[in-house]
Amino acid sequence: MLQNIFAALSLNRDFFNSVENDSRFNFNAALVVLFGAISWAIHGALRPGNQELINAMWRSALLSISVWLVFSGVAMLVGRLLGGDGDFGQVSRALGFAFAPMLLFFIPLIGNLIVWPYVLVTAAIAIDEAHDFTFPKAIVTTVAGVAAALAGAYFFGGNFIGF
Repeated sequence: MLQNIFAALSLNRDFFNSVENDSRFNFNAALVVLFGAISWAIHGALRPGNQELINAMWRSALLSISVWLVFSGVAMLVGRLLGGDGDFGQVSRALGFAFAPMLLFFIPLIGNLIVWPYVLVTAAIAIDEAHDFTFPKAIVTTVAGVAAALAGAYFFGGNFIGF
């Protein structure tokens, strides 16, 4: 599992391509999202005035899984409209590992400045590999997926994720 996380963090396109095609990675992708959510919760709970850590972890886990699934669904649909060939399983597995940079949230001072741009880059690479199309199309697909996921996160969970 750690080797897979490091492969995702190193932006290894071959890794994302192999994840896309192997359903045995479903559980590991979900674990990466959950561990990233826990790291995100620790980051948020340590800010002054935030809720207790356990409550933050629970809510972050639920929100992260929801964001991952919405992002995956939108990325699959938009990617298909742009000529991609990825199905929901392929896109969601690749995007699950694209959340690996969230594991770095617990490190003070780097969370918002480094993690979010890092997640966007890994997501674009994951989508590119899952849909087997050009990188500019992957960027458009990533932007659409992020917009949908952020809108849902804001609507359903904005009170505890720092919006």
